[in-house]
Amino acid sequence: MRVARGTLFVLGGAALLAAGCGDDDGGDAEPQVVGTTVPGAPEVEVEAFDFGYTPDPVEIPANETVNLLMRVTAGGHNLRIEGTDLQFPIVEEGDAVVGALTVAEPGDYRMVCTVPGHEAAGMVSTLRVG
Repeated sequence: MRVARGTLFVLGGAALLAAGCGDDDGGDAEPQVVGTTVPGAPEVEVEAFDFGYTPDPVEIPANETVNLLMRVTAGGHNLRIEGTDLQFPIVEEGDAVVGALTVAEPGDYRMVCTVPGHEAAGMVSTLRVG
């Protein structure tokens, strides 16, 4: 199983993401997610499938760190949050990516999969920061 790792901090609409890949041959039915996270921060999970995200909207508090986890249950997908520099790498079915996320400005942010054709197929959601 391939697991992408990342740290993501979004402040005032700008984001930094450091990502890498690793292998895990654990064979668990549930992917083991390994990444840079903030201990004690709440985990917010997003499921990516052909062709959408759930939940919609994804809700997080403003100016508080969460551990954002994207789990892919069908196909290969990534995640970009418009209005920020956030872009998770492409993750294949059965794998996941996780990173710490802080968004300072309240509002709605458009989430899209940038794999060619996926946005046009409706792979769009909302991150609601409040």
